[in-house]
Amino acid sequence: MELSFAEKRVLIAGASRGLGRVAARAMASAGARVALGSRDDAALQAVLSGLPGTGHFAASADLATAAGCADWAGRAQAALGGVDVLLVTVTAGATGRSDDDFRTSFETDLMAPVRLVEACRDALVASQGAVLVCSSRTARGHVPQTMAYGAAKLGLEHVVTCLAAEFADRAVRINAIAPGSTRFDGGFWDQAETERPDLYRRTLAKLPAGRLGTAADILPSVLFLCSDAARWITGQTLLVDGGQTLATD
Repeated sequence: MELSFAEKRVLIAGASRGLGRVAARAMASAGARVALGSRDDAALQAVLSGLPGTGHFAASADLATAAGCADWAGRAQAALGGVDVLLVTVTAGATGRSDDDFRTSFETDLMAPVRLVEACRDALVASQGAVLVCSSRTARGHVPQTMAYGAAKLGLEHVVTCLAAEFADRAVRINAIAPGSTRFDGGFWDQAETERPDLYRRTLAKLPAGRLGTAADILPSVLFLCSDAARWITGQTLLVDGGQTLATD
């Protein structure tokens, strides 16, 4: 099944690296016009310059703030003339349990998606669009050093069910994916291989697939759930972890 995004207007929050970057290129290649957002303007411009097609947009923003979300979403919608798909992959990636870790996780991993949906509400209703946010397998149970991060992601999954119910009669779909341990350039596991080799080796040894996931492994699920092929799916969180949750100590 070929998934087309021809003429689709796609907003991607967290597009400077990892899954957001890979999704931006894939959707642009499939005919979409995309609007990119993250804090790192230089990285965003690098992604933008490599996109096929025309009519794309990129702007840096602090998406951990209400003002940053509203400003970026407004500019992105103005640039594209609306929105058909909102993809939110932004994360704080907190690994601690301090008040700051909880606060940062709450603002970035939970409230950024909520605020962006609200900022795009009218345009999504007008287009009968789709929203996909990024949770994590850490929302499903104990994972060391993910207390704040996992709590925010579990909250996000609850928000998905609530928003999906709220928007269902207006034909707007809202779903989440929950990746397992995923490696990408500059990400946690990329750094852990050299900075925390014991953790890296222990994690790798427990994975049924024998390797970490990659953004390319997660991408097909993203494209499907954002496409019209998933028009009858809403309020769901899809676990995409290569069997990681099957692992036992």
